[in-house]
Amino acid sequence: MPGTERSVRRLAPSEPPPWYPLLGLELGETIQSAVYRAITGLEPGTALGTGALLAALDAADGGGAWERFWLLVGLGGPERVGELRDPDGLTPLLDARPGARLDGVRLTPALTASLTLLRDLVRDFELGPVPPGALAIALVAEPTSAVVSLLTADGERSRSELLELAQDQLLGTSLDGLEVWVEARFNTSTQEPTVEEAIRRARGAAAGENRRADDIDLLDELVTGLESSAPRAALPRLLRTVLPAATAPARVLGTRPLDDVVAESSDRPDAWQLLDKLASGPSRGCAAVFAAAGLTGPGVMADARRARRADGGIRLPATGTYTAVALANMVLVGLVIAVVVVHALGPGSPWELFAVPFLFYRMPADSPVVPAAMVVVLVLVSSPLAAGLNLLSFGTGWMQTRLEMRRLRAVTGVGLTLREYTGHLRRTLRPAFVVRRAALLSAFRIARFSESAAG
Repeated sequence: MPGTERSVRRLAPSEPPPWYPLLGLELGETIQSAVYRAITGLEPGTALGTGALLAALDAADGGGAWERFWLLVGLGGPERVGELRDPDGLTPLLDARPGARLDGVRLTPALTASLTLLRDLVRDFELGPVPPGALAIALVAEPTSAVVSLLTADGERSRSELLELAQDQLLGTSLDGLEVWVEARFNTSTQEPTVEEAIRRARGAAAGENRRADDIDLLDELVTGLESSAPRAALPRLLRTVLPAATAPARVLGTRPLDDVVAESSDRPDAWQLLDKLASGPSRGCAAVFAAAGLTGPGVMADARRARRADGGIRLPATGTYTAVALANMVLVGLVIAVVVVHALGPGSPWELFAVPFLFYRMPADSPVVPAAMVVVLVLVSSPLAAGLNLLSFGTGWMQTRLEMRRLRAVTGVGLTLREYTGHLRRTLRPAFVVRRAALLSAFRIARFSESAAG
């Protein structure tokens, strides 16, 4: 099998930070040679990326396996790969903090993420000394790398096919469950932006405008990163609706220097926790932005923190089951209304029509008191048939709510109580036009207030 060298030693980068992904790995002579080739071939001031390292790995390892690999992925050789540059504007999904160095050479975030993946791959699959094929797998697994972008650009092959080719041609064996393992790595909370990356981008944005970075810059970068972490992006989207209009007024109200926020975050919070700190902090400007988005009630950011991790351990309810329950609930509600109206216009009293609006109380939010009370009311003032149908409607509504809660848990990994789920709906599932209208009105009020304060 390629890359099963017996002569190994530990590669010790100069002054590595404690999180450095290669620290402690046993690297064979082939990989050490590839790293040396990649570093010595760089232009001064250039960061080492995934393309240069993969091309250097081919040169160090060689053999017919690499030739077949390049042919199968649609390239004649490693030349084009060696010239690739990892994009600077994309944040890798794995932990890739800026400033990583190897023997004094700066690494791109995509390469750092790939090496982090390599570390865990060797550990979880018990590969021992790192074979060159394992490094190749890690380099074609990081979605934001230039290598993956090039090899999947024509749409003829997917990342999973690249992983299969790397196993067959370069590793020489098949790792059972590798594709599932890789997908699981990229479908966890590591999709969220790192705080260090958001801080770096915030400083860069402020420097581009020749001003000092503040907490609004950080808020903007956190929101930008969290917006892409669907399906847990409801709150960042709300903030995004108001940020363009509220940024300038918020700075008039007063913001805090970014360095002060960073100094107070020595406990290394994640992105959601830092967003919570900004929401509850002393900055009047930040508080105004959250207020403009309607995020002022207690527990709003707590919902976001609880929803940030997904374990995928709960199966999604069947779409057909949910549709059948929802339709049954709608039909039963319609039947109850029809029976009440017919009874009110016939032998009953027109006053019974006042009960119709309460028949739409489907969700047992805090307790079943209201639905149960409606059953009693219908028995007394309408008919037992209407009461019985309403009781069935309450049952189907309860089942529909439970299926929705199960779907939420399957998607986000968060299990909420009935009360918590109802509060979550009230805060985050308001109609879009209501959210936009409230956001615009709030931003307008902030602007008027800031104008009067400035005057």
